[in-house]
Amino acid sequence: MGPHVDNFAVFLVQLPGAPKKWELEYNNKNANWQISKMEEYSRLSPNPSVRILEDYGFGDRSICSVVLEAGDMLFLPPRVGHHGLAMPNMSLSSDPPSKFSLNSFSNTLSIGSRSPSGKELLMRLLERDMNIDENFWRDDWSSQPRAQAQTQARGEITSSISNSMKKTVKDFVATILSDENENEWEAFLGEILTEGGGVFGEIKDDDNHNHNPSSANTLTRTEGISFSFSKRNYILFVNGEQFPYLQTTQPQILSLCENRKLKKSDSDSNFSAIVTQLLQKGYLYESY
Repeated sequence: MGPHVDNFAVFLVQLPGAPKKWELEYNNKNANWQISKMEEYSRLSPNPSVRILEDYGFGDRSICSVVLEAGDMLFLPPRVGHHGLAMPNMSLSSDPPSKFSLNSFSNTLSIGSRSPSGKELLMRLLERDMNIDENFWRDDWSSQPRAQAQTQARGEITSSISNSMKKTVKDFVATILSDENENEWEAFLGEILTEGGGVFGEIKDDDNHNHNPSSANTLTRTEGISFSFSKRNYILFVNGEQFPYLQTTQPQILSLCENRKLKKSDSDSNFSAIVTQLLQKGYLYESY
């Protein structure tokens, strides 16, 4: 892929094989490494299918190069321009540099680390039904602000109207975050922090996937799927979905979230029912 930015932090881990040179871009004028969204959009390639930056390293921008060998790792904060270039005929470990005899491919493991922004959390909150009275913010809207508006010049947005509307929004957010809605808030977090993973269509049949479920002795979490749980509300969150469980099932749920593989055992019926659901949805698979 060409020069680009990511909206989240990235750990680049170099795997065995040829080294890779990473070109990182920074602004000479203000020594800023991060590229704003406005600047990114102004420099995007005309090709709409990829978000490649043009004029990389030109003008007020310079390039800092870092070469990674197997076992090296580079951390990139969000929105730092970067471009990876394979170096198949170079090895920094030898003097002089020598060619690779077995593997000339350059492989990098990219690990994204992302947490929701305040804007994203607020937008998702407004989309979600938090079981709040529909008339919560209609009363103030239909009374005081309109009455005051009639006494002002036509079309004027007065400070009293502005402050009243601001209070309405603050009260709405305060209600969502109040202790009374703590369970709703925790359920909301569990969903958004685990959603959006999985490679269901890419899992291939191999020696690790069992072709005879009756003889399988291991439960394996599907690659790319996030598992989390609420100890207070007894809810398992998987890929943005909720799976309520009984308090007695807590130890098995904890093991499932902490380990990618879990030995099958004679567990209680509640956990078995949850496992059945996860298998049916493709979030778990049985293996030897």
